[in-house]
Amino acid sequence: MESNEFEKFKEQLEKQKQKNNKKIDLYGKRVRIAAENSFGNKIVKALLLSFLSYYPLSIISGILIKTLGLSVVTNIIPASTFSSILIGSSLGVGTIATFAINKKEDIKKRYKRFSDDETEIGKLKEKTHAQIELEKAENRNKVVDSVIEILESNQTIQNKLSSQFNLDKHATTSTKSEAEKHIKELSSLISEQYANLDILTTQNVLNSNFGKIRSKGERRYDTALAIMFAFSFGIILPIIPNMFVQEAIVYSSSFAKFSALFGPSIVGALSTCGYMRKRNSNFSQVFNHFNLQLGENALPQTFEKGEDIHTEEESIQSLINQQIRELTLGTIQLKESQGQLELLNSGEVTHNNESAATVSVNKLDLYESMQALMPQIPSDRPQMEGARLVEANAHEFVKRRPM
Repeated sequence: MESNEFEKFKEQLEKQKQKNNKKIDLYGKRVRIAAENSFGNKIVKALLLSFLSYYPLSIISGILIKTLGLSVVTNIIPASTFSSILIGSSLGVGTIATFAINKKEDIKKRYKRFSDDETEIGKLKEKTHAQIELEKAENRNKVVDSVIEILESNQTIQNKLSSQFNLDKHATTSTKSEAEKHIKELSSLISEQYANLDILTTQNVLNSNFGKIRSKGERRYDTALAIMFAFSFGIILPIIPNMFVQEAIVYSSSFAKFSALFGPSIVGALSTCGYMRKRNSNFSQVFNHFNLQLGENALPQTFEKGEDIHTEEESIQSLINQQIRELTLGTIQLKESQGQLELLNSGEVTHNNESAATVSVNKLDLYESMQALMPQIPSDRPQMEGARLVEANAHEFVKRRPM
């Protein structure tokens, strides 16, 4: 490929990249907006802001008790309910602050611009769909970057081969019909390769977002951890306010004492358990929704014995890298074939055997040089099934199918 041809092709690739970047920006925003509108995100934000307001309120309460006197405060607020009131006030502040922030950022209205489904399952579907489209665009940019990198490297190699083999750049071994047929085959295969890449991208998103749902052990572990966390905080939070009014606390019965000490923990643990059950159910439904769309390429509902999230992720990522590599080589081959057809159409071609042999040697060495420059995929990684030879000798383009 001559320098002026390369610059034109590079400009085309950069335009493709700009289109992909617009998609990345669009779907990146949708991922964030859908996530911010979810109930889980709102709860986490409210709890965080409540926790931040808890300490200032505790300090203010301590100062008031020390200034006014314990008896004055306990005449207004019973000592046994002091911690509950303080924690409730913190939760109120956090909830109001969360509502105000979301109102200011107008996240509900921004979400309605691209979706009318305000159910939790609907929001999760929108987030997952946006993330899939986002990663599809990112993977296409990886192909573009790889093509540009290889072609830039090959300009030096091609110049060296041209001088070494006395290359006639207007020579060709193909007829017009053969070139057109080859371009059609390559274009069809590249479309299939991009479809395969999209399938792998969807699998990768489903693995990262819903992998733990498909593992019974991981699912139970996350639920137990969340419940333990809620229970522990329910015990820790009343400690500070109870220290301020410890002398005035009088429990009417052992049950009242137990309720005061462990009531917040039990309520928090039960609420968390209910939330996690509902969350897991929603995640399972959304996973099934997108997984069914993959048809024969669907991921298993549960992991096989000896497999886990990480092994599946490594397998999918390896296949994605391999697919990007093949698309890179296929794109370069397609551009070479299109250039050859242009020469045939313009009549600037020589058909002598010596020139034809020179071109064949040059293309073979150039193709092998491209392969050497491409990042290598470790041989112990899983390979896609099936292969198809696109052109003998210099032009090999492997067609693989996703797992």
